[in-house]
Amino acid sequence: MSHARLGPSNHRWPHCPGSIREESAYPDSSGDAAIDGTGSHLLLELCIAAGNKSGKYDASEWLDRTIGEGHEDRPQGWWVKQDRIDRVQMMLDYIQRRRKEMFVSYPVASEVQSNPGYYFGRDDWWGTVDVEMRTKEILEVSDYKDGRMYVDVKDNSQLISYAAGRLAPFILQDGGVCDPTKTDIKTVRMSIVQPKTNPAVRYVDMTPVDLWNKAVELSIAAAMTDDPDAMMIEGKHCTWCKHGRAGNCEAKARKVSEGVKRMNLDMPDVPASEMTDQQLAEIMDAAPLITKMIEQVNAETKSRIESGGTVPGYIMGTGRSSKKWADDEEIVAKKLTGMRQFKKADAYPAKLITPAAALKFPGLSDRQKASIEKMIEVVPGKPSVVRSNKTVNTVEDMFGANDTGMSFM
Repeated sequence: MSHARLGPSNHRWPHCPGSIREESAYPDSSGDAAIDGTGSHLLLELCIAAGNKSGKYDASEWLDRTIGEGHEDRPQGWWVKQDRIDRVQMMLDYIQRRRKEMFVSYPVASEVQSNPGYYFGRDDWWGTVDVEMRTKEILEVSDYKDGRMYVDVKDNSQLISYAAGRLAPFILQDGGVCDPTKTDIKTVRMSIVQPKTNPAVRYVDMTPVDLWNKAVELSIAAAMTDDPDAMMIEGKHCTWCKHGRAGNCEAKARKVSEGVKRMNLDMPDVPASEMTDQQLAEIMDAAPLITKMIEQVNAETKSRIESGGTVPGYIMGTGRSSKKWADDEEIVAKKLTGMRQFKKADAYPAKLITPAAALKFPGLSDRQKASIEKMIEVVPGKPSVVRSNKTVNTVEDMFGANDTGMSFM
């Protein structure tokens, strides 16, 4: 799936223009949480399409059914369980409530492309709106969030981008001049529905003019990312930055270094139990900065070793590998209980039996064990920097004996 260079869901580039340049060097991949969220968005889209025809927006009809088979992120699709039904239904309930409040006559639109960049001469700033509802005087763009990390609706660059792209055709004259009198739209609502947070529904209303002014500000930030030497700026927006998480961000390193220098700690040569309250407080204040610096040093050490370099005294090791079921728990439980040796309580006690325990279950035939093995995927231990047993004292130690007679100088 292609993504815009300045995707609205990327909240970093409006604050750190250099992040676009730096993150482009890292592979574009989705984590488990993002892939799971894709399943919920797909279910929402299916429910809206069905609801637009029947007038009933109900997710329960998809319970215990598989959706999205063949999807690039999860080829086996998503088996819809009750917890996913409950989350998506919160969004559907909000849609039904707003339809009544707004007296909506237009169909509810889902997965609608919004291209704010087009109106600012850019081809790299666009995205997809989860839900759009519109009347003659109100335009609402609503974003469904499946995760736990609270997303603020105020000054949300993602929602501003989405809303601006959808509003633009109604308010722009030739030449791109904003003319609010050109449309009957009086209010633009930007809303978020995030079931795993409290409150789950939040929104902000703006006039078309105020919204467009915010979009102009974002267009200026977008232009700043075009500079090959665009600045790196550290802040709260750094949380999911690939460059920063890899420990390579110069802005974060600069802030940590400055903070450590400012601390000017007089480290006491006594155990923690004997430190004064003031000494404990100073070290506690310093801990986050020191931890960040250690994380960056660890990441850089790992990077150099993995790329073939050497850091004296350190090698790459791996943690213990582990096994996990390759499919949803309920699916595996049904397959296991289909084998007469497994009762439901054995396969699915308080939680699903582990792959290792299932393989050791008494009475299994070789054929059944082979069948269970097919349901398992091996998860390698995470790479980590560990202390090597051998201390490298000289260059000869580093490269070992050689039979060429060459000396390393």
